Amino acid sequence: MSLLKSLLRSNNGLNKLKYISSTTPFFSVFSNDILNRSFIGGYQPRQTHQRVKNNILFSLFSSSSSPPSSTSSESESAAAIDSSPTIDDLQFTTLVEMQQQACHRYGSLPFLGTKQGELFDYISFAEFGRQVNQFRGVLAKHNIGINDKVAMISNNRLEWAIAYYAANTLGAQIVPMYEAQSEKDWKYIIQDSEAKIILVATEKLYDKTYELIDTFANVQGVLCFDAEEDYLHSYKRWMKTDLGEDGIPPAFDPAPEHLTVIIYTSGTTGHPKGVELSHKNICSNVLGLRDLWGENLKLRQKSLAFLPWAHVFGMTCDLHALMASGSSGAIVPSREAILECFQLVKPSAMSSVPLLFNKVFDNFHKTVNAESPLKKKIVSAAFKVARERNHRLEFGQPVGFLLEKQYQLADKVVFSKVREKLGGNMQYLGSGGAGTPLPVLHFFEDIGVPICEGYGLTETSPVITASMVGWKDRRLGCVGRPLKGVTLRIIDPSSMHEVEHGQEGEICVSADSVMVGYRNNPQANDEVFFYQDGKRFFRTGDLGIIVDHKYLKITGRLKELYKLENGKYIVPAPLEDILCRSLFISQAMITGANKHFNVAVIVPDYAEIMKWAAHHNIATIDFNDKHNYPALVNFMNEDRIARLMTSEIVQACSAMKSYERIHIWSAIAEPFSQENQMLTPKMSLRRNNVAKVYQHLIDDMYEGKGGHRTHHAGTKIKSIEEAYGSAPSAR
Repeated sequence: MSLLKSLLRSNNGLNKLKYISSTTPFFSVFSNDILNRSFIGGYQPRQTHQRVKNNILFSLFSSSSSPPSSTSSESESAAAIDSSPTIDDLQFTTLVEMQQQACHRYGSLPFLGTKQGELFDYISFAEFGRQVNQFRGVLAKHNIGINDKVAMISNNRLEWAIAYYAANTLGAQIVPMYEAQSEKDWKYIIQDSEAKIILVATEKLYDKTYELIDTFANVQGVLCFDAEEDYLHSYKRWMKTDLGEDGIPPAFDPAPEHLTVIIYTSGTTGHPKGVELSHKNICSNVLGLRDLWGENLKLRQKSLAFLPWAHVFGMTCDLHALMASGSSGAIVPSREAILECFQLVKPSAMSSVPLLFNKVFDNFHKTVNAESPLKKKIVSAAFKVARERNHRLEFGQPVGFLLEKQYQLADKVVFSKVREKLGGNMQYLGSGGAGTPLPVLHFFEDIGVPICEGYGLTETSPVITASMVGWKDRRLGCVGRPLKGVTLRIIDPSSMHEVEHGQEGEICVSADSVMVGYRNNPQANDEVFFYQDGKRFFRTGDLGIIVDHKYLKITGRLKELYKLENGKYIVPAPLEDILCRSLFISQAMITGANKHFNVAVIVPDYAEIMKWAAHHNIATIDFNDKHNYPALVNFMNEDRIARLMTSEIVQACSAMKSYERIHIWSAIAEPFSQENQMLTPKMSLRRNNVAKVYQHLIDDMYEGKGGHRTHHAGTKIKSIEEAYGSAPSAR
């Protein structure tokens, strides 16, 4: 009889559980430590999805003090979900129609919140509409009209959303960019898009972009959101300017085919490509999500807006979806503030990339493993019950009275404590960008906050497939089913014929959400579009299979596919994800094209490595000092450190096929980043750049001159000594 079952059947046991829950330090772990270190990243529709841990993000939940709770005066943040109005009243074919209808229909209801101290100050839909009208007049004063391009370099903020809709109501298109993007990319995008005006967030950005007025003939002005009202380039000044009765032109009524935005995707090679998206593209996505999620969206949701709106995932699934459903979104001012924002806003739903979920999962288990045997047994029993119950529900099997009662007890004693750290009201999480590992999906499912995975690209506005909360349209490990109106086919990339059900091939899609095309790039358009059965299809470049004639499962990236010397095909990104599940590995790049076996370039998680080293009386190094980079590489070659890393890689390889496993690895000191051109703004790995910089390391590994061998890679081990005895790994 299980521990939880025996406790459930015993009054003394039940009282003991209640006592433990309310008094022991272990259960305070759920509100202080388990979620106390996490990571948030930008949306990455084609990324290798590695953990980039070389910045402050990993101290997110490091404070030992409890975050402030909502104040009684902040009724919008503290309240649960408002049950009215429903979203069914909005019928639109353009984002202009959507914005105008929403601002009229939802009037006094809160829309976007800006953090002021320990409160969020929300703008109402009606006031938002008024400010959109005002800024439409401002842009008109700057000679912005139909089909002009408005470039914007800014993180998420209220002004970003106002500018987007204002430009659209003039028939103009927004060209969004990231503040962290390189100046080289800014200049290319501004020139290629022929932007007429540039909107920037800060004075620093203004100083960097003002000179472009003289550099590019198309640029006629720059406005700054943060600039004080004394300056003519101040957004604040213009927003307070009386434009007069004739100063604000009537809103332009675009056709559904009219462009709304041009998003430049930062490809892993060459210049960014401008993805032209129409009102029909994005509205079909919003309406498709509404059709799938209708019952859930009928209740006004409260969300945290931290996915970058400069990317189509945040733009469509946060900003536009909030507008269309009359929901509210609290704009997270910085990634470091997310824990506090959970408590202030108490969101009911949120979208993220899997990195956040992975880190929560990792730290939960790390903390639990440090607890007493009794406490670990209680948690283990709770998750065992939840897993059995949820597995039955997923596959349509009966749960039974006793199992349900056991789950209710487990939820009260264990899972509710975890949910409180997410604000206590979270109903579900949306995930995109990369596959969430199955154990992580199980974890969140079992604590009562299901992760609903979806799939798409910038070129598809972005959602192609999505899951929902109920099991009817969700299968763990898959990314849902196609949205209404989406035709999805799995195509053999060689013959361009559809493969048989269950066979792997390239994911191709035909839908109203598919982009108009790449701007000024007919060659790229020819490479991704083809016609079949009278429909225009888009080649995603991703590999996948259809499961049970319904669900899409992503299996890899076609362009990243390479062949070993023995003819076996390798898709490196999922293997890199497996490596990066190690506590001691931050990033990895696997390579092996036309070679007999795979090797890996590893960026260790130096923070965790140094903790381990200090615990084992090994002298540590300041890994944040770039002057120490050469010493760090030598440090990783230290006998015990090298064995530790090798053991981690060996254990990771146990989840790989024999021909996929890593035979040799080498550590490097400098993390992959945007600054060193090894990551795109979406955090995708620029493999060619990494390979070019570290080709000497790769060559040395294959020539037997360097690196650490994993020997019998793939054998599950319990300790370093069990695998290697006292001998260090070969160099």
